[in-house]
Amino acid sequence: MEKQIVSLYTRELFYKFQDELWDSLQHKIELVKEDAHHCVYKVVNQNKDDDVHEVFFDKTLDFASYICKKFESKGIPCKHNLAYFHRKQFAYLPDQYILKRLTKSVRCDKVIGDGGLEIEDCFQNSILMRRTALFQLASNVIDKTVIRDEASKILMDDFENSLRKIKSVVSQDPKAIEKKKCID
Repeated sequence: MEKQIVSLYTRELFYKFQDELWDSLQHKIELVKEDAHHCVYKVVNQNKDDDVHEVFFDKTLDFASYICKKFESKGIPCKHNLAYFHRKQFAYLPDQYILKRLTKSVRCDKVIGDGGLEIEDCFQNSILMRRTALFQLASNVIDKTVIRDEASKILMDDFENSLRKIKSVVSQDPKAIEKKKCID
């Protein structure tokens, strides 16, 4: 995994990843519970018996997360997630844990504007950054909500309402909206 990451990340980010990777080797992990869609693993620091944490694995999304949200906020997996990958014998870090915006090869495509000047088009990066921020917020809300059934039901209702609103906004044809504005 280190060989893969050293070739992708800048030196500074690689060293941060490497610290997390080495720390992960001091942790043991065991399955606590599993259902059709999720697994929960207990992660214990072998040097500190009172240092116990949980990693949540969503089978549907094929995504492991830990409450610290280091991946969502810093862009690198935390030692707890890396301990999970080590237990599952991952030789390489899965693609969904490598943010393109943090790699050495990231670049913005050039677009020529009306005046013949180059315009940097970072559309994908801004979407990725927006997605990361939304994911981090949603994850924090979910982590606080899953503890209580009533809170989970409230959040599910809110998510379903939000999804309906978002679908109506996304499905609207921009040209139809412009025509409607001109007519009104």
